[in-house]
Amino acid sequence: MAQAIAVTSSRFATVTPDDHGGYIYIAALLSFVYSNLTFFARCFIKWKVFGLDDAVTCLGQVCSCTFMSLQSTIHQ
Repeated sequence: MAQAIAVTSSRFATVTPDDHGGYIYIAALLSFVYSNLTFFARCFIKWKVFGLDDAVTCLGQVCSCTFMSLQSTIHQ
């Protein structure tokens, strides 16, 4: 028979009455994924017809990816 294993270590992001960090991580990651999907769909639709707004959007996505990767390396 299987035995229950007690988890004594801390989780990545806990949710307690005083700490809602887990919800913030979920919201940030979902926003990141949705913005990337929208950006790639826009690039696919506007293939070879890029303007200044597309360049600014690309710069924003690069900054967003850099920030997310730095955040994940800092918290390890």
